[in-house]
Amino acid sequence: DRDSLKQFVATESWHNPGALLEEFNARIERGEVVASIVREGVLAAYLWLNPGQGSAYLPLVRQHYAFPAGSSTLYNGYTHPLYRGSGHFQRLIRRLVAWWFEQNPQGSIHVAVEPGNTASLHALEKVGFSRVTRLCFTRSLGRIKMDRKDIEQHAA
Repeated sequence: DRDSLKQFVATESWHNPGALLEEFNARIERGEVVASIVREGVLAAYLWLNPGQGSAYLPLVRQHYAFPAGSSTLYNGYTHPLYRGSGHFQRLIRRLVAWWFEQNPQGSIHVAVEPGNTASLHALEKVGFSRVTRLCFTRSLGRIKMDRKDIEQHAA
């Protein structure tokens, strides 16, 4: 909710609390949903859900990705450094997923994770998400290669 987002404390040099709060308010006005956890007056963690997102441009791999029809996406999760490793991110994932499926039992939720973000991948897999596609961007000797690999799903 908006009150918890006001508890945001900048911890990175690129954080601009005023600009972030404006962006957060714009997201809420667009119908996006946020889940958050506040500890000791500090926004410890937050995670966004974008209902009905059709596609996204993923700048780190320089590619567009089209989500299946009717999908929603989890994105822009953040945990304050003092609270990393506390399980807050997993709790937020579970909270948003449970809420979303109560509203949309036939829907699906997707997450795009930046390359190298192993903590997020681990948390998502721990709560039951599985990888379906891997987008890659490499540059070698001046040549750029963009690749997409659909990952085969195996029944447990």
